[in-house]
Amino acid sequence: MLTSDAPSFPLLPEPAALCASLESAGLGEVTGMRLFPYSSCTPAILITLSHGDRRKVVVRGPQQNDLEWSPPKAISLEKEIRTLQRLRAAGVNVPEVLSGDSALSVKGRDARSGRQRQFRFYVMGFIPGIAVDRKVRNSDSNDRAYYFSRIANIYAGLHRAVGPGFGIMDAAGRPATSSPARSFDRFLPTTFDEKCDLVSRYADPAVGTAVRRWASDRVPRVLDMLAASGYDAKPRLVLYDGSAGNMLVSGRRIGIIDIALTGYFDVTTEFCGFFHAMKDVLLQDHDGRSFWTLFAAEYQDAGGILPPERVLWALIHLGQVLLQLHNLVYNATHNNPARHARVREMHRAVSNLMALKNATPVRLAAALT
Repeated sequence: MLTSDAPSFPLLPEPAALCASLESAGLGEVTGMRLFPYSSCTPAILITLSHGDRRKVVVRGPQQNDLEWSPPKAISLEKEIRTLQRLRAAGVNVPEVLSGDSALSVKGRDARSGRQRQFRFYVMGFIPGIAVDRKVRNSDSNDRAYYFSRIANIYAGLHRAVGPGFGIMDAAGRPATSSPARSFDRFLPTTFDEKCDLVSRYADPAVGTAVRRWASDRVPRVLDMLAASGYDAKPRLVLYDGSAGNMLVSGRRIGIIDIALTGYFDVTTEFCGFFHAMKDVLLQDHDGRSFWTLFAAEYQDAGGILPPERVLWALIHLGQVLLQLHNLVYNATHNNPARHARVREMHRAVSNLMALKNATPVRLAAALT
């Protein structure tokens, strides 16, 4: 059934229309469909087939939450289709697009108005697995080391690609904004201004004002540190949200199932969500060093480039503040009212992060706990 206890998605397809569309496309007879319970931004529907080349496929519909901070060109099924195709061609283990280069459409129902609307979607292959943070937590030390090494190699491979400017990408693989920042010292303060504006508009003006005041002092100081370090913060291909439930482990294979926020950012942006999801494990010891130290060494061995340690954690600190601002707006505006209760959690995290003077992995983990 295409229903959910939490109304995250006002627009879902009519089941009969979706079945007919999939069967007419030659995918096989549909015997079941259900909304993935962890879907939160975009409806992802697991389709069970009775025969054909595959027994399971996934229908991915239009994004219906987390719409506030991305340019319209960055929120499209066409962007997702093209990005999956490019990543798959580059050897990244992402779902295969099974429905061609263009989105499909069937009748749907808008739960808010009761009116019939078109539900646009595409079909992709099903990648099995367990969320990487759960898998790593439940593994022994040697398996943890293996998984962190594999993730480091995946990230390093992606980060070799350099874009024409900073920001989330569009369907053509370019930054989606009309005039993207080409330098990090322009992109970083602009991003803080944009996030503070969104927080003030959709969540809490006092938080937006407080962060803007904090960033006006902290960001220039970190940019000065960055310039003195000699590290070149280039716009590299970053998943942004490519960890936790968007990265699945099956046996020894790791797959990435959601690339909606992929774009060109400094590589430290990638490590913000990654560190937040697995901070407790990353700080644990393995053969005399932390798993974070192992991960960073493997990343560099695979060709990844990191700034000096002090600059690295200063940048991750700023990135964590931006991530929490993003999450604050996301939860405040979510279609599911149950998400609104998490806004207070984001407030607390932002306050804790702004209270940090010199960021270290241990201090950041404590601020985010």
